[in-house]
Amino acid sequence: MPLCMGLTQRQELLDFRWDNVDLLTRVAKLIDIKNGQNRDVPLPSRAIDTFKKFPKSTNGFVFQTSAKAVKNDDERARKCANLQHVNFHDLRHEAVSSLLESGWNTMDAAAVSGHKDLQSLKRYTNLRAADLAKKMG
Repeated sequence: MPLCMGLTQRQELLDFRWDNVDLLTRVAKLIDIKNGQNRDVPLPSRAIDTFKKFPKSTNGFVFQTSAKAVKNDDERARKCANLQHVNFHDLRHEAVSSLLESGWNTMDAAAVSGHKDLQSLKRYTNLRAADLAKKMG
């Protein structure tokens, strides 16, 4: 699962602030996301461990970078991995599918990913038939 799967847009990543991260409860609050609402995102232990290693910035932002730098890094990583057809938002698709394939129920996966209804979640889910066949026995 991506470190912060709940961050679904580059701008959410760039706007992410330390005062919206609660390391004790392992919850991040996303403020004014693309639909204009706030939402809480549970953070995995790996994210907490990583955040504890981050230097605290003087400007309050968790990630000290620019939109251009994120875009350039994304393009460089895709080129290096020969995945030019993959974009930043595809990580959300993969993360949702991974959660469901590992046994998470749909409601929990939707709560983590921020999907408001199961129809939206279904569009982001790419379950493999072979994996479903294994579950069937």
